[in-house]
Amino acid sequence: MMETTPFDNQDSRKINQLLIVRVLLSLVAGSAVSLMVWYISKEQGFDLNMILPVVIGILLTIIIATGSSYALFADAINKEKIVEQKAIQKKSNDSFFKQMESPVSARCTQKQSFGTNAQQAPDKYEVKAGDESISLSPDLYETLSDGDEVKIHRAAKSGLLLRIEKG
Repeated sequence: MMETTPFDNQDSRKINQLLIVRVLLSLVAGSAVSLMVWYISKEQGFDLNMILPVVIGILLTIIIATGSSYALFADAINKEKIVEQKAIQKKSNDSFFKQMESPVSARCTQKQSFGTNAQQAPDKYEVKAGDESISLSPDLYETLSDGDEVKIHRAAKSGLLLRIEKG
């Protein structure tokens, strides 16, 4: 079951943080290219030494920012998310002891701690819901069992996973 609902404050904050990071990274990339253009134009002796790199840097920043995160901009403007309700089919976690079931040649190349019998915490907590595998936080993973229903909140345009709730 899928339904479209408006963003919460938590969802808006997550989209905005990701947009800020992408815009800053594109600003860094545009600045790096403009510095290279400035250096090359200084070597060639062009007259537009100061204006050309700034214009190229601004244009590249705009192109990179909109191209790399167009769907995120659309999500930030529309403020809609898709909520899917799915049943958990299979819980799994990758732990040290599951790695021990691998062949001997593979185990010899892995880092092992000898002399300890304490069970180590799993690296990933995953559930299979529908046709996809979803990574969860340890506390949510512990509260779920096979057959439970979860609500998966995704951004409408980009498909970004916003959060997962039991219910």
